[in-house]
Amino acid sequence: MSEERPDFTILDSIPLGIFVLCADFRVLFWSCYLESWTGIPREEIVGRHIASYFPDLASGACEARLRDVLEHGLPRAFPTDEYRHLIPAPLPSGKLRIEYTTATPIPRADREGWDALVSIQDVTEFARALRDSQIVTNKALDELKRNQRAQEQLREQEKLFRTMAHKAPIMMWMAGPDAACTFFNSVWLEFTGRSLEQAIGQSWAEGVHPEDMQASLASYFAAFDAREDLEMEFRMLRRDHQYRWVLNKGTPFYDPGGGFAGYICSCLDITDRKEAEVALLDAKEKAESAALAKSQFLANMSHEIRTPMTSVLGYAELLLDERGGITEAEERSEAMRTIKRNSSYLLELLNDILDLSKIEAGRLTVEDVSFSPIELLADVGRLMGGRARERDLRFSIDFGTNIPEGMRSDPTRLRQILVNLVGNAIKFTEQGQVELRQSLVEVDGEHRVLFEIEDTGIGMTPEQLQRVFEPFTQADSSTTREYGGTGLGLTISTRLTSLLGGTIEAVSVPGHGTTFRVWIPTGPLEGMPRIEHPRAWLEMRSGDPETTQSLGTIDVRVLVAEDGPDNQRLLRAILSRHVREIVIAENGQVALDLALNAELEGQPFDVILMDMQMPVLDGYEATRQLRQAGYERPIIALTAHAMEGHRESCLEAGCDDFATKPIDRRELLDKIARFTHKPETEVPEV
Repeated sequence: MSEERPDFTILDSIPLGIFVLCADFRVLFWSCYLESWTGIPREEIVGRHIASYFPDLASGACEARLRDVLEHGLPRAFPTDEYRHLIPAPLPSGKLRIEYTTATPIPRADREGWDALVSIQDVTEFARALRDSQIVTNKALDELKRNQRAQEQLREQEKLFRTMAHKAPIMMWMAGPDAACTFFNSVWLEFTGRSLEQAIGQSWAEGVHPEDMQASLASYFAAFDAREDLEMEFRMLRRDHQYRWVLNKGTPFYDPGGGFAGYICSCLDITDRKEAEVALLDAKEKAESAALAKSQFLANMSHEIRTPMTSVLGYAELLLDERGGITEAEERSEAMRTIKRNSSYLLELLNDILDLSKIEAGRLTVEDVSFSPIELLADVGRLMGGRARERDLRFSIDFGTNIPEGMRSDPTRLRQILVNLVGNAIKFTEQGQVELRQSLVEVDGEHRVLFEIEDTGIGMTPEQLQRVFEPFTQADSSTTREYGGTGLGLTISTRLTSLLGGTIEAVSVPGHGTTFRVWIPTGPLEGMPRIEHPRAWLEMRSGDPETTQSLGTIDVRVLVAEDGPDNQRLLRAILSRHVREIVIAENGQVALDLALNAELEGQPFDVILMDMQMPVLDGYEATRQLRQAGYERPIIALTAHAMEGHRESCLEAGCDDFATKPIDRRELLDKIARFTHKPETEVPEV
């Protein structure tokens, strides 16, 4: 699997010069700030060796520092004294900028090496102020040696230093030889919100974050003891009560006699750089987590597809083997049922993937139609009861009381939610029962139907419950190995429930079972009858001849436009028992010619079944040309495309309706009967 890198463009919003190098010194990212700084476009430098533009970066001590980062994961800084312009870019005056540069290791996705995040801060003004202050101080010290008025001149020079420090664009302060602070500039006081009187002494550390306090004080006093340059990073409380990361650098200075006189320190706000590092690492972790989840999903998907396909192909081969295959009638029937069951599972799997894709893209629409929640529950019960019995589980339905005769929502999507949840309960229940219940409740003044699915299965821990509705996941990897599945069903149910304006929750006890609850708004119920005895109402409804529909033989002539020989034979087998005549056209051009000639000969086709993907002339163009020629008889599109927009494309081409492959024969025959308005003459089993 290829390495997935974070989206580095999140760093473009940070006012720092930022670029990222990989182990072979190629540029992986070049910030828009550096584009304007250097004049080098991102598309020109990304992917190129950094030495192509800045040779000094890949040679000498600079290269050694970067290799410490890339090969050993060691953060490195580039002192401004040595690297005044790591990436030179002139100021308007023509002089070069002075930069403070750090290189931070970023672990690669394979965890076997590092990339380097290099951040460059323009510290020209800071360096100039520090240089000027040091020049002033040195001049003062020289003057003291040559002049008897040393103390007076020192006071004057110190006054000048403080005046300059107050005008510097960064925080500056001084400490005496006892480590007590003697001066803070106006920028520092403005940042902290304290007065000079409050800050004098040891108060520089009062605003340091408690977690950084001990390490900062240890570095501070260690530098004083060793008389060495001081550098430390810590979080300091700003006057708005927000902690900001600062880089504190200090340099020791000495009196005219060479005695240690204290430190001159400066603080630079580096919060943006720190946040950039955190954001980048967080993005990388998220990318790695997403890649791992998708990798596991693909592995599960491969298993879920190959397992039923093994049964389908294996039994098909046995049925076709006339010498050593299945010959007994009962065994052949069981083999065909196995093929159908596994094929249906594969179709459900494909529909789940398509549904989730449409949901994630925000292109799944829901209907708002009237239907009976009691009949819907009974339909789910009939479908899922057989699955429960196959696993020797008790399956029961509680229709409730006071249930409205009708409600408004999307019955197809609600049925999908309940089938997913009940199927999930059956899969994870080894013994005991699964119960499906419904009731009418009121939530925040709104009527809702509550559906509860309770099982006596394996249950889940609180940690597993937190992940159970996430896409591409199940409770844990052992669950996937033992029970199978892709982890899409509950995610789809959750998203569909939300689209219907409802809510879903789960409660579970490990080893004792799980209960899923789904609340779906009913829409207005004014004047809607309530059913107190749903089972009796269902029995009465089932005796109504209008609710029992089956299709007989229809006196129609059908033209089937289909290029695939297998699908030609299938459609002929489906239709031959129910229509008067079937004519096959192997492409759209043949279908166009046959349909128009039949009209001229006075023997027209009552309906055309038009496959939309065919050679020579596809179904879209054949339909358009038929309509342009004045053909007004029904055309029903047949297509394997099930994504959003394909139905509209078929209707725009001139089709009257749309049927997807694999073909649902009852649905197809119902459409033929509806569009031809032909009476039934017999009622065979379908």
